[in-house]
Amino acid sequence: MGDDAKSQMDQNPSKVVFGTKRWFGRKYDEKDIHSDSRKWPFTVVERDGKHSIRMDLTYETKDIAPEEISTIILKRLKEDAESFLGTDIIKAVITVPVYFTDAQRQATKDAGIQAGWKVLRVINEPSAAVIAYGVDRIAPVECERNVLVFHLGGGTMTITHLLIEEGILENAATVTDTHIGGDVFTGRLVDHFASEFEHKFDKDVRSDSHALWRLWTVCEKAKCILSSEDQTSIEIESLYDGIDFRSTLSRSLFEELNQDIFVSILRHFHSVLMTRKLRKDLVEEIILSGGSTHIPKIREMVSEFFNNRALLKSIPPKEVVAHGAAVQAAILANDRGFKALDFCCLFVVVPLSLGIETARGIMTTTVRRNTTMPNRKEVYFTTVADNQTSILLRIHEGERIRTSDNRLLGQLELSGIPPAARGVPRIEVIFEMDYYGNLTISALERSSGLSNRLAITNEDFLSSQEIERMIVDGEQHQAEDEAFALAIGAETAPETMESTTQEVAVWFPPAEAASEDIEEVN
Repeated sequence: MGDDAKSQMDQNPSKVVFGTKRWFGRKYDEKDIHSDSRKWPFTVVERDGKHSIRMDLTYETKDIAPEEISTIILKRLKEDAESFLGTDIIKAVITVPVYFTDAQRQATKDAGIQAGWKVLRVINEPSAAVIAYGVDRIAPVECERNVLVFHLGGGTMTITHLLIEEGILENAATVTDTHIGGDVFTGRLVDHFASEFEHKFDKDVRSDSHALWRLWTVCEKAKCILSSEDQTSIEIESLYDGIDFRSTLSRSLFEELNQDIFVSILRHFHSVLMTRKLRKDLVEEIILSGGSTHIPKIREMVSEFFNNRALLKSIPPKEVVAHGAAVQAAILANDRGFKALDFCCLFVVVPLSLGIETARGIMTTTVRRNTTMPNRKEVYFTTVADNQTSILLRIHEGERIRTSDNRLLGQLELSGIPPAARGVPRIEVIFEMDYYGNLTISALERSSGLSNRLAITNEDFLSSQEIERMIVDGEQHQAEDEAFALAIGAETAPETMESTTQEVAVWFPPAEAASEDIEEVN
């Protein structure tokens, strides 16, 4: 485990397993995970539609699921804690990334149970970071405060905006990029020095997995040294084909190689602020979490982005999440050293906007992105043709104005509507999302009591990587979509709004609706 295992990477790269947490609760054929798995030195195979790691052990070949590896690690942590404290420990609080689905959270909890824990709670890492610093200290009870938690670990970057008021932590917005992290920085160094080796000796070190992972190990150590030093040496005896390799790495070269990633990080900060229409000066605290936040350039640019704001880092960023989990566990155990209270944490938000397709393929948004879960939203529809007896509601997720640019989640048909003139029937459509992201859409025609419902589970939604792609796509095409919306508004004069199709509904405001809800979509 840990450093003991990492030290084996240069000799036995195919037998050292890492980075498996991102596979929890994920299917084997998910494109982004499947493509990433081909980059790792160990062998990944399919078992029951999910990922497993094939390990060639001394006497057998064994396929091990990511959850089993997590169980092994948690068992070791339990043994270490019990040895240190001299007592049995049966209860624990476990943290997970904020973007984890309910299936991934459940997989984490199951791993903890298999390891011998009674899992008191599974909490999000950003919330744990806030708890570590003390909710009451960061936000006095009578105040509402905005806190950003900037997590940059080995393989993932997450920026979370937490709104804190009266002991309640609400996850107001989250941006995640699973392709920014310490491993990416190390990978840039490996590519640089592999190219340098090839230029000097006309040999490709990438063709030998043992040599490549020896270079990886040295580059990772060098990266960490640069957090406190301006320059370090790269020295590897007999790296490839008996050739010794020596070079130098400066902090300025490291920053040059990763400049585009640094720019991307600031873009993500800007995205979080824009999502919540939050000014920089209204952010009271910025908490650092994750080992890669030790990189001086990253600390410098984040501080400058927020007008030279001091960053919260007194608790080591690599430990702050574990610290917060321990505090939460002490509170739940009624430890006398902590306040006898519990934090109400509303962590989960809708990752992509949800809506219904209306005439001309327009997405009528019902639940906007970053709305806190659980939530409930009511909208009203009517018919577009005389004697129309059915409507078909197509439910989409995405940030574009045209449903063809978004993703179809499911369809809900309501048939048997009593014949009437267009615009007379009133169909109430309710979107309900629970804490775990499961969505239920129900439709009710009021005069007849005719109803139908559609259930969409959290597993039907996009993965975190696909969500990120769609958010970026929406931002890049925002001006185009706004222009299209204006053009549609100019074209849809009342006399041209009628449609011959019986599968498209028109949204109308009910008599009891507030004036600001009035909008007509054809």
